[in-house]
Amino acid sequence: MRRAQTSLRIATLAALAAIVLAACGGGGKSSTAAKSAAAVSSTTTPDPQTAQQAAVLQGWRDYWNTYLDLGTRGAPLDPRLKDVATGTALNNSIAALQARYLAGQVYKGTYDLRPTILTLNGTNASVRDCLGDHTDVYNTRTSTVDVHADARRTLRTGTLTFIDGGWKVATIENGGPCTE
Repeated sequence: MRRAQTSLRIATLAALAAIVLAACGGGGKSSTAAKSAAAVSSTTTPDPQTAQQAAVLQGWRDYWNTYLDLGTRGAPLDPRLKDVATGTALNNSIAALQARYLAGQVYKGTYDLRPTILTLNGTNASVRDCLGDHTDVYNTRTSTVDVHADARRTLRTGTLTFIDGGWKVATIENGGPCTE
């Protein structure tokens, strides 16, 4: 029985090897189509505009992730905020986080981001986001929820600036309910 299983395995592997070799073109000759495909793939370079767009969107996401983390931990003066925000956005974020901290409040929940780029010119970009805010404002003194999350998406627009080697959120505007 064992010898039959071993023979079956060897025959299966041999058949699989023959199929793979046949699919590779066999005979040591390479096809013109394969050479052309290899030449195209080796000369294709990533689009710098696409990479820059991805970096802008990641900067927007990094801001919101950091803001939520600091609001969850009650850490309004954490220096990480300066890594993702600048100018008005930095000042307003610190003020909002500090107000929550002084009131004994923290965030509990998540954000659902759907940013798109509106403009991208050199070191400046603007984004639009139908943000889903699934965070409650929790009172640490009374162990109750002071503000429940709003199920509706909210339009946020913002500008980002490329400084100190990364994209930082510079402004954020609330635009009311969002219709995607």
